[in-house]
Amino acid sequence: MRACYKDEMIVLIQVNSRMEGAQFLNLLVRAHDFANKIIVIAKDKLTLESYLKKALSEPYQENYVAQRMDRLRVIFPELNF
Repeated sequence: MRACYKDEMIVLIQVNSRMEGAQFLNLLVRAHDFANKIIVIAKDKLTLESYLKKALSEPYQENYVAQRMDRLRVIFPELNF
């Protein structure tokens, strides 16, 4: 779901599975490049971290782990990676 306010875009994403975690990681890079706001809905912080770690361990993410970890640390410093 996306909502626009002036020149900003707000991205709302719900992460309740490993696949949604992978989608979030892909979205994270694009949102950061365009300075969009991201609202993440998840059961709790630990569950979100678990899904993201599982998504980062997928073979197709192998070449992008460093970039995505960097973006996660910058945008969500409260997550433990």
